[in-house]
Amino acid sequence: MDLDTDRKIALLHTISGLLLGIGFAYYPEIAGRPILFVILLGLIISYPLRFLSIKLFNLSIEEFTIKSWLAKGFFLFITTWILVWIFVFNLR
Repeated sequence: MDLDTDRKIALLHTISGLLLGIGFAYYPEIAGRPILFVILLGLIISYPLRFLSIKLFNLSIEEFTIKSWLAKGFFLFITTWILVWIFVFNLR
């Protein structure tokens, strides 16, 4: 996998985290739930992004393993999502 594909995967996960963080902050049923439930829901939603990255960038399963997904996509998704969610939730 080349550097350009890595950047595109990172951008896809970061934008997804941004949109999901804003969505979770304004969705009233999620705002009243315990923090552990919301984090678990974010983890469940982020897993299909791995398969979306594989399909979108024509990668093989061997080329984009779970380990590389955790390093290149998941970490960026989770940090962006949690930071945006906290900021927007506290500003509204």
